[in-house]
Amino acid sequence: MFTAEFVKMMGENTGERRASAILEALVGEPVVSVRVNPFKISPERLREHFGPVAGEAVPWAADEAFYLTERPSFTLDPLFHAGAYYVQEASSMFVGQLFDTAAGELGEENLNVLDLCAAPGGKTTQILSHLNGRGHLVANEVIGSRVPILAENVAKWGCGNVTVANSDASCFGKSAGGRGGQSYDIIVTDVPCSGEGMFRKGEQAQDNWSVNNVMLCASRQRRIVSDVWPALRDGGFLIYSTCTFNRYEDEDNVEWVCNELGAECLKQRHFYPGEDKGEGFFAALLRKNGDFRSQRDRKQVKPSYRIYESQFPQADEALSVSLDRSRYSVVELSKEDALRFLAKEPLAFEGQPAGLILLTYKDIALGFVKNLGRRSNNLHPSPRRIKKQIPS
Repeated sequence: MFTAEFVKMMGENTGERRASAILEALVGEPVVSVRVNPFKISPERLREHFGPVAGEAVPWAADEAFYLTERPSFTLDPLFHAGAYYVQEASSMFVGQLFDTAAGELGEENLNVLDLCAAPGGKTTQILSHLNGRGHLVANEVIGSRVPILAENVAKWGCGNVTVANSDASCFGKSAGGRGGQSYDIIVTDVPCSGEGMFRKGEQAQDNWSVNNVMLCASRQRRIVSDVWPALRDGGFLIYSTCTFNRYEDEDNVEWVCNELGAECLKQRHFYPGEDKGEGFFAALLRKNGDFRSQRDRKQVKPSYRIYESQFPQADEALSVSLDRSRYSVVELSKEDALRFLAKEPLAFEGQPAGLILLTYKDIALGFVKNLGRRSNNLHPSPRRIKKQIPS
């Protein structure tokens, strides 16, 4: 199943005993975990929603996430589409803990944060939860085809203090104008990697793995961090992460950043399948060298990154946590009708006033319809519609 090159590198990087346990775990079933959207639902209500399949809390994100004992059909769950929770790999949720450490060290509420490699949005939505409505987050994705799913997941989370961008890392570094330019307090870089932590999720990750690709990824990761480094304020924090196990993309790159760019590593941790309940992950928290300067003392320049404008502002408005429901007629749907709405099937609302109606499921907004009397126009975006057959 695994190439001899991969087995050899695992042994060299982790030791033979640990490598054997990891390889054994990688042939098992992937672990499923969900993280609550605190702006829309409580962890207790979400546990009730999942019922008997709701399992133990994720240890490093215990107040916001838990495992599921089996994988349900998220496509056929209206709360998934409403943004009540995010299906996220458990190990990667450790970023939230590192983010809180960085935010606590900075001691400022209105943080300026950049999530550089943000799609599909797991870490972006977690950071939004931890910002708790304060500060501002730029969620950037360089690959254009991946930006729409990032924008959709950001819209589902419902927060207003976020901008979705589509730019290369160098755009942020250049716009900073060096040490005196605009600076981010915290930059999260979940850099593209060789994907060893994706092996249980599909054969493609295994097929694409090679020693050459590992080295290529390690070099690319250094370039990405180097390009964005000028945008990080002196004394600011970089969260560096990969879904790999090898030292070349992990510890070696952290050491390189510290020595070549000027930083101190405060914490780093590996998550290994078979030891930690997850698919595997590496994360490190680095503090940039230099004197800490308050936000008031920093020169601000106009950012040069490319902002992604959503094609669906009305649908996104319905999902916003700041939506004023008193402006609309609100209709609570059954699960079957909620799925019919999400599949863009016709629904009738006789007896309801003409105009926009806000539809909810379990009191969480799903979207709008325009009521015309005997029929209605379904305003759910076509690209987001459910294509799976809906059970009666």
